[in-house]
Amino acid sequence: MAQDESYQTSIYHERGGDNLVLGSGGMGRIESGGAIIPHRVVINPGVGETFSVADLPFSQGIVILSAGAAAAWSASMRLGPCSVGADIYLILRGDPTGTFTNETAEVDISISGGDCTILDSVGSTISGWEMYTSAASDPWVHLKCFTDDVWSIVGTAGNVDE
Repeated sequence: MAQDESYQTSIYHERGGDNLVLGSGGMGRIESGGAIIPHRVVINPGVGETFSVADLPFSQGIVILSAGAAAAWSASMRLGPCSVGADIYLILRGDPTGTFTNETAEVDISISGGDCTILDSVGSTISGWEMYTSAASDPWVHLKCFTDDVWSIVGTAGNVDE
């Protein structure tokens, strides 16, 4: 029987690349024991240090800012320009032993110069926000870029002050 040349597979391994492509109509399934692991980086900035999201090696993934065992910890993070499709979770992780006082580990997130805009969870322009750890939870903010150079907060949890 002759091969049907009109058949288009919806899942394929990209030729010459390391990507599995799920095309239009394609679906993937993860079997028991399997996983999809997003890009993730843990950053341990020192007290008072500033970190820039422009230093990240990816535009989609998870950034964990770790306060470690500091009794009082504060750092800053600067958001720079973004391209459509960027999708980042920022998580502030406090001391896992719970020996710090609530709200003493915090990070200030702001824009870097006039390179970008931040929209809060209701769509208003803001210059930044703060996240504070507590014994009960570590806060996170989900950021997406729907328009070049405009970060949008699409989700938050924990003690986040927009």
